[in-house]
Amino acid sequence: MSVLALALFSGNAASLVPLPVAVIIMTLGSVLPFQSIGAKSDLSNGVYIYGVPVQNLLELGWPDLPLGPYIMLSLILTLTLAWLSFRFVEAPALHWKSRLRVGSSKTTPSASVVGTQQN
Repeated sequence: MSVLALALFSGNAASLVPLPVAVIIMTLGSVLPFQSIGAKSDLSNGVYIYGVPVQNLLELGWPDLPLGPYIMLSLILTLTLAWLSFRFVEAPALHWKSRLRVGSSKTTPSASVVGTQQN
């Protein structure tokens, strides 16, 4: 409470704007049905991998691009690359992972190094 009073009376109330926004976002995230988002494809790895390189290439290619088009173009390119990465790299790898797990032997990784088999 004292932080709020200090910010209001010192003229720095704008610095407190992120706090209620964060509370609203966390509340909505726990109340709204977001479980189906990402149920079929998880683009988070691709966004993590391709986000910064796409932004850097856009900055190098078009240094005078205004902020709005820069954000939109980087989002479109990053999400496209993330989807392609999921579709052609991650999904097949997950498919093979599940197939290998079904047909695997009872050998554990540590046992295969030693050359013995555990039951």
